[in-house]
Amino acid sequence: MIRKVLILVALTIILPGSALAQQEHSSMLLKESSMVIRDSIASFDFKAGGEKVEGLLHGPAVTYTYHDAFYPLMARGEFEILFGSTDFKRNGGSSDSDDIIINARGLLGYDILYHDNLVLTPYTGLAMRYWNNNVSGARDQSQSYYYIPLGVETQSSLMPTVDFGTRLEADYVFNGTATTDFEGDGGRSGEADNDLDFGYGLRASVYISKQFEAVGLGLEPFVRYWNVEGSDGDWVRRNDGTFENFSTQRGETLIWGASLTVHF
Repeated sequence: MIRKVLILVALTIILPGSALAQQEHSSMLLKESSMVIRDSIASFDFKAGGEKVEGLLHGPAVTYTYHDAFYPLMARGEFEILFGSTDFKRNGGSSDSDDIIINARGLLGYDILYHDNLVLTPYTGLAMRYWNNNVSGARDQSQSYYYIPLGVETQSSLMPTVDFGTRLEADYVFNGTATTDFEGDGGRSGEADNDLDFGYGLRASVYISKQFEAVGLGLEPFVRYWNVEGSDGDWVRRNDGTFENFSTQRGETLIWGASLTVHF
């Protein structure tokens, strides 16, 4: 009896792993190690109170993904930079501004394979978003968000060398800071440091890629939305010698565009 139990336990441990290994080798979608390089262009639109920033951003990104060959786990690192010249509007006036956005993300997911042609991967992780908006002759403000992504992506083969996929994600901002360096903006001087305690984000994308002998080429339209609550106050000095309790207002950001992708 004990011998039968030991055999049953051994089969319970060994067989799922063997099945997963066979699934991995039977699908081109679960490549063990892959890298994607992106070149993106996007429309940027930010609103907070009476302020608005809008323009076009562009920039590169690199993504490295690892799918374990034995256990159905996915690990991914992402790094992206978007930058460009924008238009800052407030109280009916307009100024030139420069923007840069940096995204750094580490993700961990679980691969679920259906019929060797569809992979569903729920994932989570830890991520950081940094945005700097430098308004010519007025102020230089940077915001950093730390957030937890919760998402799911799908991958499927339309034909042996063409893949199609989707990504849908919600982001929870659990910590952040806003630093504003005033250059006479609104009669203020010095610097304000404000805590950003809560916010959320949404992102979605679809992609299609064609695999050639050495590399794959693809296109990925995307949309991203951020809603970050206003901050606490920080005292800043005014040019007349008085002090003002400065705080940031709730801000909404919409970014949409497309990426050209190269797959290795």
